This record gives sequence, C-alpha cells and structure tokens, in this order.
Amino acid sequence: MVDIAKDRMSLQTAVSVLTAAADQLSVAAARDGIDALDWEAATRALADLRDGIETARQVDSLLVRHIYLHGPHGKNAAELDGIGPVSIGRSQERKNWDERGVARAVIDARMADTAGEAPDPWDVAEWLLEVYGVSYCRVTPLRALGLEPKAFCEEIPGKPTVQLPPRR
Repeated sequence: MVDIAKDRMSLQTAVSVLTAAADQLSVAAARDGIDALDWEAATRALADLRDGIETARQVDSLLVRHIYLHGPHGKNAAELDGIGPVSIGRSQERKNWDERGVARAVIDARMADTAGEAPDPWDVAEWLLEVYGVSYCRVTPLRALGLEPKAFCEEIPGKPTVQLPPRR
C-alpha cells in the first residue's frame, strides 16, 4: 500500500485525492494495458482495488446519511455551485409481498368490469402480468411441468466473476 501523505488530511482533501487517483487509475489501465498483467498480478491488483472501493463505499454511505439527516429534503431541494440541483429523500422498500393476495385482488377488481361473465383465461393472464414485474421465470417449476426454460428465454453467458476471500 502506498503512503500518500504522512500528515492527516481533511475529508474534502482526501476525497479530492481519491478522485484524482481514480482518474490516474483509468489512465494507467489504458496506457499500460490490463492485458500486460499476468493473471496473478491482475488478481492482486483486483484485491487491492476492491479494498479501496469498499472503503470508499463506506464513506459514501456515511456522507449520504449525514446529508439526509442535515440537508433540505425534496426533489431539487437545493442548488449547489459546481454540482447543480440536489435531491434528498428516501426510497420506499417494499418486501414480503402477498403475491396470491395481489392476484386475488386484481382478479376481483377486473371481474367487477365483466358483468359476471367468465373472462377469457388469456385475459386473466394479461391482468396479472400488468401488475407483476416479471423479469425472470422460476426454472424448477418450469422443468417440473416438462418445459425447457431455454425455449422461453435468450441464454447468454453470464458476467465473469472472481471471488476473493475476505480481507483483514
């Protein structure tokens, strides 16, 4: 690890140094070429990079929390010179959905528009697909029905991964 400063620097200065270092990292990767590294040197560089990114993420999280607690809330709640409009708020997490309850409620609501007539099953499927954000299908139930998942999706190789042990 390189010691960039013997003296303690302010948070703002440290952030500026990190930003400049990230720019230099990009330049060095383009200039020297990542392909010039053997896989072991590349793995060591990746481990060090992930350590730095994790530390930066922790500081990012602390800054977000501080800004949320002390800044003006709302969309474009403040305008900062050199940055522009800043929005401060909180997202809404929705977990533990009652999927069957939603399906029943949607069908009940839509059935009110049918004057008691039995709907076409494909219409019911469309009603449900309107409210469910289906971005994937469960492979095991498809296979249990004798259906091959690749018949319903495009299969492409996934993102390469490198798992490193936790660092101290």
